[in-house]
Amino acid sequence: MEPFKNRVDEAAVHRIAAALGDPPGLVERACAGLDALELKARIAHVARAVREAVPGTMATLGPRLVAASRELGMWETWPLCSVVELYGQDDFDASFATMHDLTSTASCEFAVRPFLRDDEDRALAVLRGWTTDPDEHVRRLVSEGSRPRLPWGERLRSFAADPTPTLDLLERLRHDPSEYVRLSVSNHLGDIAKDHPDLANAVGRRWWGEGTDELRRIVRHGLRGRIKAGDPETLAILGYGPARVDVRRFEVGPARLDYPGVLTITVELVPRADQPLLVDYAVHHVKADGRTRPKVFKWTTAEVRRGRAWTRTKRHRIKPISTRRYYPGEHSVELLINGASFGTRPFGLVMPSPDGGGSSG
Repeated sequence: MEPFKNRVDEAAVHRIAAALGDPPGLVERACAGLDALELKARIAHVARAVREAVPGTMATLGPRLVAASRELGMWETWPLCSVVELYGQDDFDASFATMHDLTSTASCEFAVRPFLRDDEDRALAVLRGWTTDPDEHVRRLVSEGSRPRLPWGERLRSFAADPTPTLDLLERLRHDPSEYVRLSVSNHLGDIAKDHPDLANAVGRRWWGEGTDELRRIVRHGLRGRIKAGDPETLAILGYGPARVDVRRFEVGPARLDYPGVLTITVELVPRADQPLLVDYAVHHVKADGRTRPKVFKWTTAEVRRGRAWTRTKRHRIKPISTRRYYPGEHSVELLINGASFGTRPFGLVMPSPDGGGSSG
């Protein structure tokens, strides 16, 4: 897949310049050194070039940025949002008006964060008003921009320490008619769960109790990290109590897997009661230091009946991915049912030799 950074290239700079009326020097400033930068650095670099080429206060610059965004796509508009992020602190009202109008093309979720950091009460007051905005992109910005741990964004440390100021925003948005907005609410709840699991569970329990399908999807997705961790309180919210089952069969093969390859996981359970089951598994990968660390994978859910055998087979591919490096040695698969471990099974991972002359492991 082509790197995202290539979306902000010289051609994109020319489109931005044209939409802004070709300010003198913009293309030259923005393209100087651009190719050597990664995505976020490119965004900031182009934003600085725009600010240098288009002088004026945010009150005069903002309308030009908004007008230009109407001729551009998301990737070209992102640097315009960053202009507000980097240079808008001196005019709060003009900056928020600009972010409101830009975010329909490219979300200003990153741009709003310095305002939440430096002028929290005033910024939250604006966001509360935006929870009823007709534009779903603006409503999503409320939740996404105030996330304590927004990926790629500045961490909002005050909200990470105390997320209660943003809970009011989530309460206002939890019944939003847009799934796009509700997904952001669930991701925001997931951020809270990382630092304050008890608070996230309390919110999840209350929302789950309201009984709507939409809210339950928010809770299930928002608390997915706690579910993967096997947190008993979180699982209880979703209706998964201690699993009353006998494991008749749990097999993992082949015993020695050549990389890349496919593991086959087979499970046969005999329930001792009628109950819902959440069946997952963790692969304990060998790391460079020889120790193993687990990675939990979702598998399936089931409503089982007492005494009726339940069997499933799963094929798990171990293949090259950008976020993980594999090492040879004895790995294992752990069976997880309603958050509890029901045993592990080992397998050896055999890596190809770097020189192509054989395998290691």
